[in-house]
Order: sequence, then structure tokens, then C-alpha cells
Amino acid sequence: MNKRRIGLVIFVVLAAAVVLLNRKDVILTSGGNFKLLKITSEGYELQSVIRIQNPNWLSSTIKSVHENFYISGKSVGEVNLELNQGIPGRKETSFPLSIRFTTADMVKIFVSDSTLPDKALVSATGEIIFQNLSGGGKITLDEKDSIGIQP
Repeated sequence: MNKRRIGLVIFVVLAAAVVLLNRKDVILTSGGNFKLLKITSEGYELQSVIRIQNPNWLSSTIKSVHENFYISGKSVGEVNLELNQGIPGRKETSFPLSIRFTTADMVKIFVSDSTLPDKALVSATGEIIFQNLSGGGKITLDEKDSIGIQP
């Protein structure tokens, strides 16, 4: 009977330790890192990388990523990913995101000019939904950067 109580106490202590060491929220360490690439004569690709730090001992799960991309304040598209991707504990993980659009769409963004400028302001807004052992949460994205444009 005494061994059973000792085993139960050890189990309760270990379970409490696991829960207490895995309660922290996942952290966005950097987002954006935008690149605009001309992939064909008729199209562009806007690339972004999201870096996430998991401070917990056990892995967490990125459930979904919802992000809207803007160039010079005008929408170029959105990404809605249902990832359900595990990210290891005590490590940083990166997720590349990209969106493609045509040169005609790019010209529409800069309606006032007949030519494309050398640089443009790129921004992205959205959210990342995550889940860990003791719950989950949401990370709000709001990134801005200036990028060069290839004609």
C-alpha cells in the first residue's frame, strides 16, 4: 500500500511539472523578411518568412496561419493555411509563405505611374493560431518593410 501512495505522489508531481513547464505562449521572433521576385515575364512572387520560438519543454502545434499581404496599401492577396504543424520545444521554427500575382496586378497597384517604382512599402497583417499542452492562443501579425521592385 505504501508503494502505491509513493507511486501516485510521484505521478502527480511529474504531471504537475509537465503542465507547469508547458504553459507559455509561442512567441513570434520575426516576421516579414519580404522578398519580391519576378518569376516570369508576366508574374511576381512575394515571399515572407515567419519565425516562431516555442519556449515550452514539449512541442506545440501551429493550427493555422491567416495573413493578408499589401503593397503600397493595396491588397495583393491572402494566405489561409490550416497547417496543424508541430514545432519542437525550446527551439525556433520558420515557415515560408508566398503569394503570386501578375505584372498587370502590379501595374494596377501603381495606377498613378505608368512605370513601376524602384521601391515599395510591403505590409502583412493576420494571425497565427497555436495550441500547446495546457491550451493555446493567437499571435497577431502586423509587419511592414520596404522592398525593391524588379521591372
